[in-house]
Amino acid sequence: MGILLDTFYLFGFMAAPGQFSETVQGILEDRTPRLYVSAVSIWEMRLKYHARRASGERKSPFDPGEVVLALEGQGVTFVPLTERHAAC
Repeated sequence: MGILLDTFYLFGFMAAPGQFSETVQGILEDRTPRLYVSAVSIWEMRLKYHARRASGERKSPFDPGEVVLALEGQGVTFVPLTERHAAC
């Protein structure tokens, strides 16, 4: 089984590691499912990181480069964005 971790999950992963529901923690600790992250999620995080609110504050405090580094040690497979994905 494979699980695609979406952008919402990644924000939670960075904001409060280890503070997910028991169901999510069980899935992540099991390691039977393969975990995937789409390049699109990292791209979304980059857009929010570089966007500013009217106050000048970043819309996201998470540097996408740091997100990638944090995920690399978690056995995550990164899924690239292809021209077929972009066309759909």
